[in-house]
Amino acid sequence: MINNKIKLKRFIYDNGWDCYHFLNEYVKALNDVMDLPSYKMLSKDYMVKEILQRREVIFQDDLNIEKNELVDSGVVDEKKVDRIIDALTLHCQIAPSDNKYDILMNKARYYNKHPVAMMFSGIRWIK
Repeated sequence: MINNKIKLKRFIYDNGWDCYHFLNEYVKALNDVMDLPSYKMLSKDYMVKEILQRREVIFQDDLNIEKNELVDSGVVDEKKVDRIIDALTLHCQIAPSDNKYDILMNKARYYNKHPVAMMFSGIRWIK
């Protein structure tokens, strides 16, 4: 069950908008048939509306940095660019305020030097 914005953004990133809209319409139809309360559907619609209004990162195209810029600046090799862009996307889904060119460039340098940190970038640690 998707109950927060980070999980919702990851679901849309992994499966795409088409799958999300299909499942959303399917659940709405089930709610109408079964007479379930509609507050959960309204909360998901509100979350999506809020994500789109704030222009938060869902896909790689939403980042303020491109693959070509990383390669041209010499920060990243061409082999690692796709993995680093994926890690930056996951990072910006968790921290939407970090979607700035300077912060993303520093994160890309960090991920290039520390591949283990890049592999664990999508994991949320608990104390």
